[in-house]
Parts: sequence; C-alpha cells; structure tokens
Amino acid sequence: AEESNRKTVGIKPKLAEVHCNLGDVLKELGRLDEALESYYTALAIKPDYATAHNNLGNALEKLGQIDEAMASYQKALAVKPDYALARNNLGNTLKGLGRLDEALTNYQKALFIKPDLAEAHNNLGNTLKEQGKLSEAVVSFHKALAIKPDYKEAWNNLKFTLKILQASNSGKDENTEARAEGLNGDIHADINLARQQFYLDGFRPHEADESFEKVIAALPALVDEAIPVNEKGNQPAAIAQLPDKVIALLHFGRSGTGLLHSLIDGHPEITTLPSVYLRGYFKEGVWDKLSADGWHGLPERFADEFAVLFDARSSKPIPSRLGENAFSIGIREGMDLVGDNRNEFLSLDRAKFCDVTLRLMKGMESVDPMSFLKVVHAAFEEVNRPMGEHGANKRLCVYHIHNPDDYAMPNFLRYAPDARLLMTIREPIRSCESWLRRNFEENNYEKS
Repeated sequence: AEESNRKTVGIKPKLAEVHCNLGDVLKELGRLDEALESYYTALAIKPDYATAHNNLGNALEKLGQIDEAMASYQKALAVKPDYALARNNLGNTLKGLGRLDEALTNYQKALFIKPDLAEAHNNLGNTLKEQGKLSEAVVSFHKALAIKPDYKEAWNNLKFTLKILQASNSGKDENTEARAEGLNGDIHADINLARQQFYLDGFRPHEADESFEKVIAALPALVDEAIPVNEKGNQPAAIAQLPDKVIALLHFGRSGTGLLHSLIDGHPEITTLPSVYLRGYFKEGVWDKLSADGWHGLPERFADEFAVLFDARSSKPIPSRLGENAFSIGIREGMDLVGDNRNEFLSLDRAKFCDVTLRLMKGMESVDPMSFLKVVHAAFEEVNRPMGEHGANKRLCVYHIHNPDDYAMPNFLRYAPDARLLMTIREPIRSCESWLRRNFEENNYEKS
C-alpha cells in the first residue's frame, strides 16, 4: 500500500487525497513522524480537508501531542460540523484527559449525527464505565455490537465491565448481561459469547469445564484449517525433524518468563524462538492470513507477519492482545542491542528460512497451525544453528505463548492437547513493584 501510494504521489503530487492515504498507511506501520509529514502536505495542498485534519489528530494523539490533536479535531469540525468520526475522536481525547463529562457530550453529539456509529457507542460505554455507571455501559456496548457484531474492542470492553459487575454482585446474571439483543444467530456473536463466558468462568477455573468445551466447539473446525500439501517430496522422513513435544511458557504478571526463556535458549535438546514474537500466533485471524496463498505461500506470509523475527529492528507490529503496544517489539525487548559490544541485532536469513520451510513441508499430507509452528521451529534451528553445532534434531519445543487472549489459549490447546503448560509466578510484592516501576519513576501515580 505504501509503494502504491508513493507511485501515485509521483504521478499526481498535488493530489491531497493520496498524501492523506499515504499518511494513513504510515500511521498503521507505526511510522508516525512520516505520517505527520504526509498529512501536513495534504493540508498544505487542501487546507479545508476535514479527513486530513481528523487523521492528523489521530497521529498526534498517538505521539502524545494531546493539545495539537484536539486542535486538529476542532479544525475538522469547523470545516465539517456534522463529521461524526471527528466528534467521536475529540471525545476520546477528552476522555484521555479525564474530562469525562465533556467526552460524554461529544459521544452523544456523534451519535445524534450518526446513530449507527458503533465506535461512538463503544466509547460512550467506556466513559460510563469509568463513571461507575456499569449497567448503562453494558447497554452501550450491546448497541455497538448490535451494529457491528465482530467489533473486538466492544466485546473486550463488555467482558471487563461484566467482570466488575460479577465481582461486585451488583449486576444481573452474567449470561443475561452478556447476551445483546439482536446478536443471536450471528456467527460472530456465537463465538464471542462463548469466549466471553469462558473468560468470566476462568476466575473460577474449577467451574469452567463447560464454558471451555463451549468455546472449543465455537472455534472453526480443525479440518477446515488444515491445508493439503499437494506436492509430495521424495523425503517424507523430513517430518522426523519436527519436535514432537511442546511446553507452553506462560507468565503471571511480571513473573520473569523472559529470564527463564533466555536461560533455556540454545539448549542442545530444546528448540525455542527469540523473545515473545509469536505470542499471538494462535490469535483469531492469524492463520487465515498466513494460509491465504496455500502451503506454498506460508513461509513468505509468515515472514511478512512476523518480520521482527528476521530483523529485530523492524517496527512492524506482531499479532498481539487487543490494546497492547506491539510495534517495534524487538527494540523494546532489547534484541537490537546484543553481542559483546551491544552493537548487533538479532536477524535471520529470510530467503534461506523460506527455502528450508518449504522443504520441511514436502512429504507432509497437510499442514495446520500447530504442525506449521513446529516447522517454523525446525527451520529456525537449521538456518540459525546449522546441524552439527548442537547435535541431533531437537524434539522438545518450548513455545513462549506468554499472555494469550481467550481465543488464542483454547485455540492452542485444541491443537496441542498433550502440551504441558508452565506458568511462572513471582513473589507478589516484587511482581507489583516491577509492574509499577516505570509509572513510579515518571511520577505518573494516577496510571499506577
């Protein structure tokens, strides 16, 4: 998309819409400073371009330039007073500043202009939740989901609100609260309602068997996710190179899974990948994206989706939990400052990895998310640690799943029912101190 927009800019340099589109792409890639330049260029060409003002505001807000973001939203509204999206975004900025009543007013104005703006219903619900109006918040989330049944943010916000109601015993039965009128029969509602109940019951794990079975049943059929390998190679023994045992490493708060992971990395009998790059591998939609071009396209699509595995300096986000900062994860994990002099970065030969991955898949009848994950580990070992350096094939895979969401965890478990789960737990006070340390050092006590 970036390449296409840049080509268009070269042909039509005075077309403000293309500069704005380029800014949107750069913003999605996490290159916010470059995105700002594109928006400013668009506005220099067309000063009354409401969309560019609004999108500039979004980029400025991501950079923490709140006053400038508010000014951009207000300019968008000055040009186009019925611009519901800009009104909604202004509400978000006000909410972030703690000005909840003003935020509420802007969301209500946005919904007066565009009653079917699901984002405004969701944001209104969030504001009501912060004001302690939990039942009203649930109603707003239900309205958002009635409009947009696959709205992940609204489902996520609803489940946390229901958890508060559940914990305070001030809400109605969770099953009743969780079911939004107008969603019954919709495939997204069926899956998300099952996930939501699994999340709520997860706080009483001894009672969660039924909801676990329901969420497993709601996931796509395993047979539908398996991709046939049409070209059989002449070396089916390649399958023997794949690990046959899996341990999933989970964290509990700031418990030190990264340290434990680093201690086993390079073990002659264990295969594992760097950092937490693949923590969202079993997340909803990831396999659909990876497998879109069939088994031949899996290696390249995987390399695109998890670009940081091949260059730790990559800013491209990894699949992750909703709301998490997944940009530049290699840099934030320190994988760009390694070596004796801390002037090297972790990298992997992409072309060789793709070649090895294709070779390993030949001879397999089909490939699914779990078998491909094992292929990835085996290919990583062959490319990064040539045979002979660490001895025989590694049969034990330690997968740092870290903090899976309520789709990724059951999805992983149904593919690896024999996997062992290893959760690390740290002394509670020290875990809390570690969690709060950065906010404490920045004197950000409110966030703490």
